Amino acid sequence: MLTKKCSKPSTAFSRFEQTKQVTKWLRESGIDSINFDLIYGLPLQTVNTFRKTMDDILTLQPDRLAVYSYAHIPSMMPAQKLLNEEDMPTTDEKLAMLQLSISYLTDNQYRFIGMDHFSREDEELTKAMENGSLQRNFQGYSTLAGADLYAFGMSGISNVGDYYWQNTKELGDYYKMLDANERPLAKILHLCNDDKLRNRVIMQIMCKRMLSFAEIEDKWGIVFEDYFSDSLQRLSKLEADGFVTIKSDKIIITERGRLFLRNIAMCFDKYLNRKKSSRSFSKTV
Repeated sequence: MLTKKCSKPSTAFSRFEQTKQVTKWLRESGIDSINFDLIYGLPLQTVNTFRKTMDDILTLQPDRLAVYSYAHIPSMMPAQKLLNEEDMPTTDEKLAMLQLSISYLTDNQYRFIGMDHFSREDEELTKAMENGSLQRNFQGYSTLAGADLYAFGMSGISNVGDYYWQNTKELGDYYKMLDANERPLAKILHLCNDDKLRNRVIMQIMCKRMLSFAEIEDKWGIVFEDYFSDSLQRLSKLEADGFVTIKSDKIIITERGRLFLRNIAMCFDKYLNRKKSSRSFSKTV
């Protein structure tokens, strides 16, 4: 009796080659818009290895790129406790990687969109930035305003209208609720008027890098400087660092401040700025 010996998959076929092959299949199948997510700040990652990653990716000519900072929050993600924190790049090294991605990609005909996205000069995201219609949701920058988002799988977050809901984070609970014909939800949030107002302010900062007081006042019936007096006080510290310019009728984010859009937007987040808040958040860089 003859038996066929199964060989192990070849390790010569690198992860990048796998990505290259899949990208080829997608383009052959008619997919005409491809995005890659890159992460900087990973264990043992250096500026040179990150440059090599971008060298490889650019040979595939993606239409969009999202470049995110690795979020090390073991208190929320216990599996991260297995990582050696001594292997993590320093804040200065992470900032150097971010600056490299901006200079490197813009030198290769990509436009820097918002605070972490890049798109080709003829791509829809670039056009949206140029004509002022750029949008952002918790998945990243988009050309669509008010689009419904439905998440499937554990911990996924959905958004329809003024409602957000998150699926349960534990795999066992997720399947148990599905088997019981129940929605596997962990929490549901309905935005109040103040939430919607702050959402509008933060979106203006992240998408237009400028905030007109009059535009907010006319739509929401408030006096901006009174309503957001605490936020403006926090923002004044960032103005001293040269990240923003606060005028009598608007806020302008400087080119230097563009790298710190999250920090600027955080000044208007009432939940984040509650003194007694015990929530954990990842570093912005």
